[in-house]
Amino acid sequence: MSLRHLPASSPVAYFDSLEELDRYQFHSRSSVPLPLQYNPRTGHEGTELLVCHDYKGGYKETPHKLDYTFSWFHFCKTFVYFSHHRVTIPPAGWITAAHRQGTQILGTLIFEHADAEPDCLRLLVGKLPTSPSSAPKTQTLPISPHYARKLAELAKERGFDGYLLNFECPLRGGVEQTRALATWITLLRKELRRQVGDWAQVVWYDSVVFNGQLAWQDRLNAFNLPFFLASGSIFTNYTWRNTYPALTSNYFPTLNTKDKKLEDIYVGVDIWGRGSHGNGGFGAYKALHHITNPTSTTSLTSTDHKNGGLSIAIFGQAWTYESIQDSSNFTWEGWFEYDRLLWTGLQHHENTSLVVLPEMIWKRGESDCSGQHAEWRAFRDYVDVQPPPKVDDLKLHTTFSPGVGKAWFVQGQSVYSKEWTEIGHQTSLGNLVWPSPNATWESGCGSITPKVELGDAWNGGSSLRLLIAGQHGNEEESVFRSLRIPIQSCVISGTRWYEYVLVYKLPSPPDDVEIDVSLSISSDSKAEVEVKTGEGNEDALGNGWARLCVQFHLDGNGGEFEAKLGLNISILSVSETPSLAEVALLVGQMNVYPLPGTRPTPMILWADYDASTKEVIFEVATSVPPLPLLHRLPNASEEIEPAWPTLLEDAIPELLYANIYLQLHENKEEKVWVGTTSYGERSFSLSVDGSNGKKQIWVQGVTDTGAVLDWERCAHGSL
Repeated sequence: MSLRHLPASSPVAYFDSLEELDRYQFHSRSSVPLPLQYNPRTGHEGTELLVCHDYKGGYKETPHKLDYTFSWFHFCKTFVYFSHHRVTIPPAGWITAAHRQGTQILGTLIFEHADAEPDCLRLLVGKLPTSPSSAPKTQTLPISPHYARKLAELAKERGFDGYLLNFECPLRGGVEQTRALATWITLLRKELRRQVGDWAQVVWYDSVVFNGQLAWQDRLNAFNLPFFLASGSIFTNYTWRNTYPALTSNYFPTLNTKDKKLEDIYVGVDIWGRGSHGNGGFGAYKALHHITNPTSTTSLTSTDHKNGGLSIAIFGQAWTYESIQDSSNFTWEGWFEYDRLLWTGLQHHENTSLVVLPEMIWKRGESDCSGQHAEWRAFRDYVDVQPPPKVDDLKLHTTFSPGVGKAWFVQGQSVYSKEWTEIGHQTSLGNLVWPSPNATWESGCGSITPKVELGDAWNGGSSLRLLIAGQHGNEEESVFRSLRIPIQSCVISGTRWYEYVLVYKLPSPPDDVEIDVSLSISSDSKAEVEVKTGEGNEDALGNGWARLCVQFHLDGNGGEFEAKLGLNISILSVSETPSLAEVALLVGQMNVYPLPGTRPTPMILWADYDASTKEVIFEVATSVPPLPLLHRLPNASEEIEPAWPTLLEDAIPELLYANIYLQLHENKEEKVWVGTTSYGERSFSLSVDGSNGKKQIWVQGVTDTGAVLDWERCAHGSL
């Protein structure tokens, strides 16, 4: 859903039966705008995180107010969009948001209650003929690849990465039917890998067991083992006793399997409680302790977590929103701080009184394990911060957007002043700043408090506010402070040069303080960072915003490296009585991309209005710069230099979205912003009555390097 418009026609969002899926006419890939494609992260070992999103049953996002969004994809390997429809298709915006940060996103195939039992059988035997026909005789249930193909084709068409399989009704055919189901799952995995990619996932939810009975096991054991082996991983039910993670951890090494790891076992945790160890909410950390340290009987430090344990599956993470949204003093900002506390922990000025632990409810026969997890911990203590996909595969772009806003900004100028939610516009909030960045103070000391700022932005609806406060020390520390703040990590190649661009603003600097801001690049590896100033190291952009740009290279004899990008800040007090004034800084946008030899420039080639569908349609094109005047072309067939520099594939820019404007002919200077497209869209629904050609529609692209196209490279059409 794009801002301020409803699509004239949208693809089917979900299916309530397999018959509905059979009636669905698949579209060509060119006719359905694809969300951002998945690019794998670099390899990760240890505990993984799966988040299963069941927000009010699914499909409840409201575009014209502030709503729930999920901001912690950088902790998460897999995100499941869950609903109670037979086939749940993740919305395109959620797919783009997850893929932008390297998280896989799955749909759901679910069978609940007695009325789902016929579809459980139909899934295996396939679509039945409508006319009389004969069938071969067989002693066991036939297994058709029909729905494996259909579901894989659906994932390919919509751009998501696989399915969670949830069979919450008994399979009356017993072992014959469950054996056939396990075989069908193998067919589904094969089809997904063929049509989607090698990374495609199938996750089995712990529900029915080998004899067809609905019997949640809360762990991996022989009763659900066949489905785990057929799938890529298992998501256990969440009502387990505190000894079950250890039982699972000890059981797994006894299995004769080579293509599975302990981390493929995701142990369920319900944030709503409902029988989950720790009783949900802020008590869920107790469950996470047992999952990540299944054989431990002592309380561990944070460095002991994340390695060698099982993986975590969190169900109903929107509890933070749903449990408080009806309170009289509810605000989106207050909710975000509540959600941030659960996921990332306390900031320097906060204390544990903010953390309200639910009553611990012990199950029958469960031993008291309070001593093992006495100290509350945030979720980030149990999982790793993971960088987004390699910059060579996906250019890094963030406007620090949670996917909501109270306004919309274009190059620092507010063009819209109402609330909105569009998860497809979400970007990283800075994966190294929450709850507080691990800053290096070269001189002086103090604290840094991050905040999502909805009142001012460069592009989009928000920026990252960093509040820098000094601590009282000697007079010299009051006069001068210098620090390095890491904001975002990324993975780059040691064989290439990159450009790092950041847009920032000092909204209200103290009169008696001089502040110097520059770009910071560091790495925990032994690779040396080589930096040279880019074109226009600092440019004033208007509305108080400034642009910093450098080119850099990590010299580590090839290979891939994780870089930490941020800011160097120096604060000098010029007052006769130095004080430790707080300094606020807004980071509006951050971009990192490889440096090509030749950089093409995108353009909006044309724009038009289709009155029959009430849609603005447009085309995007690219042009390369002209060859230098004295450029030498080959004049002999055996010369080895090409006629012009080879253009690398990742040098060709793409559009993140387009801003759409309406302009009256009588006032050619004033263009009224009416909305944006989403990623991949080349159309925008707009109903305009009685224009008679007196209005024009303008399309202005925003590229994947964060650049807003000049009007000379945009296009317009008459209404």
